[in-house]
Amino acid sequence: MLKLIKPSTYRTLRARITLLTCGLTMIAALTLGTFAYRQTVQATINTAMDGLGWETRLIAQKFEDSFDEMRSDVEILRQIPPVTGLYHSLRESGPQTAADATPEAWGRKIQQSFKTIMRLRPHYTQIRIIGLSEGGPELVRVNRTSDGLQGVEPEDLQLKGAEPYFLYGAALGRGQTHISEVTYNREHGAIHAQSVPTIRIIAPVVVDGDKFAIAVINVDYFGALETIAREINPTKALVVTNHAGDYLLYEGAAGGRVSVALRTDASYAAPGFIEPFNESQQNEDTYIDASDIAYFVRVNVDIHNPDSFLGIVLDVPRAKLLASSLEAQHETLLIAGVLIVGCLCIALFGADQLTAPVRRMTEQITATPAGHAPEDLPIHRHDELGDLARSFQALTRRLRRSESQARAVLDTVVDGIITISETGKVLSFNPACQTIFGYQASEVEGKNVSLLMPSSDATRHDAYLKGFDPVRRNTVIGKGRDLIGLRKDGSTFSMELSVSETLIEDGRLFTGILRDVTARKQMEVMKDEFVSTVNHELRTPLTSIRGALGLLKVKMAGNLDDKTRRLLDLSYDNCARLAHLVNDILDMEKIAAGKIEYRMETVEISELVDEIVDRHQSYAEMHGVNFRVNKAPEPAFCRLDTSRFNQALVNLLSNASKFSPKGSDVVFDVQWDGLQSVRISVTDSGPGIPEDFIPKIFEKFAQADSSTTRNSGGTGLGLSITKAIIEAFDGTVSFTTKQNVGTTFSIVLPAMPDAPEERLAS
Repeated sequence: MLKLIKPSTYRTLRARITLLTCGLTMIAALTLGTFAYRQTVQATINTAMDGLGWETRLIAQKFEDSFDEMRSDVEILRQIPPVTGLYHSLRESGPQTAADATPEAWGRKIQQSFKTIMRLRPHYTQIRIIGLSEGGPELVRVNRTSDGLQGVEPEDLQLKGAEPYFLYGAALGRGQTHISEVTYNREHGAIHAQSVPTIRIIAPVVVDGDKFAIAVINVDYFGALETIAREINPTKALVVTNHAGDYLLYEGAAGGRVSVALRTDASYAAPGFIEPFNESQQNEDTYIDASDIAYFVRVNVDIHNPDSFLGIVLDVPRAKLLASSLEAQHETLLIAGVLIVGCLCIALFGADQLTAPVRRMTEQITATPAGHAPEDLPIHRHDELGDLARSFQALTRRLRRSESQARAVLDTVVDGIITISETGKVLSFNPACQTIFGYQASEVEGKNVSLLMPSSDATRHDAYLKGFDPVRRNTVIGKGRDLIGLRKDGSTFSMELSVSETLIEDGRLFTGILRDVTARKQMEVMKDEFVSTVNHELRTPLTSIRGALGLLKVKMAGNLDDKTRRLLDLSYDNCARLAHLVNDILDMEKIAAGKIEYRMETVEISELVDEIVDRHQSYAEMHGVNFRVNKAPEPAFCRLDTSRFNQALVNLLSNASKFSPKGSDVVFDVQWDGLQSVRISVTDSGPGIPEDFIPKIFEKFAQADSSTTRNSGGTGLGLSITKAIIEAFDGTVSFTTKQNVGTTFSIVLPAMPDAPEERLAS
């Protein structure tokens, strides 16, 4: 039976395999479904557009034929024989005119012809002959009324000279026709009560070369369009519009429902695609949005007015057109859902089968006692599980070997290594500790570490463990300390202890590395005694000897031969060198012991450097070089001990003088970045520092070329002392060098933000 994934086990490999399989299946199904749906939609729209295009062009041809028929009718009417008779009767009428040749008689004959045409064309509402004489008088007129076709008596005829369509007709040439704008029919200057939207088909009437009138057919515009639409009866929504935006909407699917509107109507609300189509300059165009898919064909109904056109539009609701695609999408989603459920079941079963060996292997490893290698791991399998088992087995061997090596190191290391818990309980005690303290490991492990300390130190240690503050851990952790240890026999000894901290699941461990430093302490006492001896028993006689030699050089200057004088000078110089060496050794010892005292004050660094260089011009004269100081453009202040800074800078000055060629410059640059630091650089033009000596340059007694250094009077301690002094001022010393070009040593000190008040006052 398949096991369902519990919420608490969703992180297991089995659950992840199942979820991954289902997720990938869902993504694949949705991706393929979406792609298929989009392709289907696009193909459906393309096919629909092709069909709509053909159907719309056929329907447009029907409307174009209807308007051609209207133009043909007006052409026929203006050429019927009674019209010629009317023309002659108007030109020749008089008292002698026969009764059947009067304008009234010819008018009745014309009316009969008009009625014949109107019986065939139910959407013709009026046919007229309008004279071109003053005022545009109607000469003949037939109206379609509710009582039938009626000719209008002469006394009821109207003047139409002010109508726009009359003006267009009067301007037409022979053989031309004009179709007017759609307007409501007007009688005697007012809109007719029936408010019929009307177009007029107009053609000039010419007899014997004389254009004396125009023939006008009034057409019920929407009635004519509706008649054509019902004859075609399309299953899709048919919209017929014109350049002005007037439209007729025929919905055959809704039982032939018709909606009409003129642009000038207050209730005008055209479909959204009418305006884009009317603005389009294309003879055919398409329109697709979220609700409609439409095809447009432009029909020019008046060849003499290119801007006058009919727009024939077939419109299909997008939802109806894509209904099959949506159904296919729903089927795809259903199939995807079934596929996902099926994959979930298969994935659960497959994941359970795939991970079963892993679970068995985990159980074997968990049941194996600490320090032993698991047995019966599937190392003979030739799949990933076999690789994992073999890797785990190899890891176990490496861990055991590493543990053995670590144990061997702990057992043989000369330093004592001890681990204790947060409560001070000893957890491990290596053999070196046993030798140092005289205890066996079994006597110490599990007991409080205070067993190894005098009572006073044990009390402080217990208090420290109880009040351990991780924020203040750096005061002890990782740093060496000198303490007093207590051996099993009750004797005490000096030891050095460094403690490190290790975080574990249930707290922290402290590891201590300790060493018996009794011998070192004895050596330190001996060294202090030696330094004291050097200070009192060697420096004082050297000072006296140097003074005596100097006095002798002055008193006996004129009484000595050259050889004796050279021996005296050599003795005086060697005595000075020895005194310098003794002073440097004493300074190094003070620095190492932390006994040197610094008298800190805030000084303007450019002035201080200038003073020091000026006081030691003798170095420049002695070695034949020139000192040049480049001060900072603005005052810069640093906090330091001026005497010790003088000692550090003179060491750099002395080295630069010794190794610079005669006649060259030693340049002192003081630079301030205006914010945090001041840089003092000493640049010489010497041979540079050998590459193999660069790592050792700040070590004690370091000399790149001992013969050169001896000839120059160096001790090899100057740079080491300089570095220690500058670091005491929170500064740094660095250098750059290039062979046969020169070397630059740089001192960088923190800058003080403001000048001290006492200096400003002075």
